[in-house]
Amino acid sequence: MKNLLFFISVVVLLASCDEPIQLDLKQTPDRLVIEGSVTDIPGRQYVRVTRNADFYQSGVTNRITDAQVTISDDSGEWITFVHNPNGSEDSVGYYVPASNYIGVIGRTYTMTVLVGGETYEATDKLFAVTKIDSIQYRPNTFRERDIPSDGKYIELLMFATEPQGTEDNYLFKFYRNDSLIYTNETDVYIFNDYGIGEKIDGVASPVYYAPGDKARVTASCSTMIL
Repeated sequence: MKNLLFFISVVVLLASCDEPIQLDLKQTPDRLVIEGSVTDIPGRQYVRVTRNADFYQSGVTNRITDAQVTISDDSGEWITFVHNPNGSEDSVGYYVPASNYIGVIGRTYTMTVLVGGETYEATDKLFAVTKIDSIQYRPNTFRERDIPSDGKYIELLMFATEPQGTEDNYLFKFYRNDSLIYTNETDVYIFNDYGIGEKIDGVASPVYYAPGDKARVTASCSTMIL
């Protein structure tokens, strides 16, 4: 996923009334959305195939379950990914390796997805990931003033040393009590290192935790997008 950085922030201040406003937004063109992950950690390889949703559409995104998915590398090895082999309801649209498979740092990978007679490909190299040196936590200033009913007002702060001389993109995933969490289901937490110095000091998490929650963060070098 190269150079993918997109945030929407809407702030509405209301004095004494609360009136729903329907924005006049054009229908989003129907597009395929493909997210793939190859890592050097067992059990972390997957490809997710969906279609984008309209701005006001609620519920899960449209999942594609009949794609043909393969990943190959520059050594000649290739493997087929199969759709949701365990039949899990929350894994619809996810494809995983048909057999044990892990990536090798330094190799170049090509992801090929065939959907509806159209072929989509992306090629990139698997880089080593900058390690998170430490994680701290603190109350979020604004949420602490008016703690939400779910009690989640604590944010994480991440510290790391960023290698200079290369352009890197990082994909972060946040877990609460061993469950992957988002602010919204379609969120992808990626940032580019452009303009960042060697030290990453206290980057705040976009999700929140309650006292007593177990928090975990994973970081990947994110470079492949279709």
